[in-house]
Amino acid sequence: MNYLPETNYLMETFDISSDSWMHKIADQKLSQTTIDLNKLKQAVPKDATDAADFIADQIPSCLSFNAESGKWYVWNGKVHTPLTVNTVPMQLIDILGYAFKNLDALLDEYIRTGVASIKAANKTDGETAKDIANFTAPITMVRKEWQSVALSLNSNKGVKDVLDKLSRRVSKSNAHFEDDRQWLVVRNGVIDIPRYRATGAVKLLAHCASRPVYRYFDADYYPAAAAETWRRFLTSSIIDSDTVRLLQKAVGAAFGAEEKPRALFNLLGAPASGKSVFLSVFNRLGQAYSVMPNNQAIQLNNGDTNFYQDALRGARFVGFSEVQGKKPLDDGFLKGVLGGDQQETRQMRQTPNVWKPQCVLFIASNMPLKFDTRDEATFIKILPVPFPHSFTETDPEHQMDRELEAKVLEERSGILSWVLEGMGMFWTEGLAPTAAVMAAMDNNKTANSHSLQFMEALIESGLIEEDNMAPVSGCLAIGTAYEMFRYWAEAQGIKSIPGKQTFISDVADFYHGKKRSGSWMFVGLKHSPKLQVDVHNGISFSHIARNL
Repeated sequence: MNYLPETNYLMETFDISSDSWMHKIADQKLSQTTIDLNKLKQAVPKDATDAADFIADQIPSCLSFNAESGKWYVWNGKVHTPLTVNTVPMQLIDILGYAFKNLDALLDEYIRTGVASIKAANKTDGETAKDIANFTAPITMVRKEWQSVALSLNSNKGVKDVLDKLSRRVSKSNAHFEDDRQWLVVRNGVIDIPRYRATGAVKLLAHCASRPVYRYFDADYYPAAAAETWRRFLTSSIIDSDTVRLLQKAVGAAFGAEEKPRALFNLLGAPASGKSVFLSVFNRLGQAYSVMPNNQAIQLNNGDTNFYQDALRGARFVGFSEVQGKKPLDDGFLKGVLGGDQQETRQMRQTPNVWKPQCVLFIASNMPLKFDTRDEATFIKILPVPFPHSFTETDPEHQMDRELEAKVLEERSGILSWVLEGMGMFWTEGLAPTAAVMAAMDNNKTANSHSLQFMEALIESGLIEEDNMAPVSGCLAIGTAYEMFRYWAEAQGIKSIPGKQTFISDVADFYHGKKRSGSWMFVGLKHSPKLQVDVHNGISFSHIARNL
């Protein structure tokens, strides 16, 4: 019979076969000449419940069933692998069925051997018949103890009965596997995250089936493992070393199951800038710790239930690739996830799931993400990480390497050490934005605000100068500024022009505030000599605005 790899693992680890189980259900080493019938009678499974208990006892903590999801889990030596079908328990039940057949065959041989020995005693026919009856009667009685369950394992109904009893015996609640944030499982062991945080040292624990883990990071942990190609890739792709360090801390926070990162990372750059390689590496190494959901999970969807959001449940490293800047983000959902608030999501035609976030979000985009510029809390939580270079096959300074990802994955142990190093740095330093990230945040806010784009155009044209020490009386009047903004917006073809209060809020908050000097003025945005000359020469504000 062709067994699944998970079944083969159990068979090799626990010495499972129809022959070995024949001896185990009898609780003794059987032979054609030696059988302890009393022991056999006591030990052998007598019904479906006994059969299920026997299987569960042979593989302690290695088989689990969640009734709510209808999903089986089987231990594979590292983690409890979720199964899409019930083949592994069915194969174990099948092995038990053959063990009963082997037991029956052995008893038949035991009887033949015993009867032959009785006949060889040369007693009278009557005595021989009596001895044979006395010898076989207890065997027949013992056989009746398990005959019903043994025969049932030849039928679908009987197998289903044992499967049902087994599922109840190894039943686990949803919570059993859902909250595994204490652990980071790797190929060659398990890292206790709270212990690492408390001691500052990584101690690798042995894999153990009693630990409720179901996923692992696809690398062995070796403290001295290097990742030179990986580090060169980051240095060449990301704007500066401080920002590389920030991103390293963010990845460490992700795989450390951080509940409240309070920041998401917008990997911002042109195509072929390294963003996709970065996401793909951790999606592949992170296995079930990582997920790359549909981009609609974090975008507004007209108030309908967003089924894509359920993909974030339980994930640690969450990547989104090439999110388009045109569609606004779902600020409410993002705030809740980044703040560690309890979430309720569901998949289509499924009951709702309630969960606590344990993830960091990495969103790759060619353009700055769209968000509500008046919501400072959301803005602060979006940290743009510039990937400023496009790699091509013709640029010697930024040469494209189509084999880069494969080369990087050969350093998986070194990348794991990099992640753990980042985890430790996050715990001691946090996720404070670097200078480059702060500059990108300003650019991001400008890109999301027509009001700020207008002010930027005024300053770049030399008509307004930024000087927070300038007398308020010489600064730009808010009424004039908004009038000019409307003319500029119409000339730009902007269909939805922000109202005056939104305009004032965006500009005053981004620059130096507002103050009254006869009328309300924008502090620190003074008229330049060029603007004064244009106004003196009779050029209207509307003309100036339309021609910016």
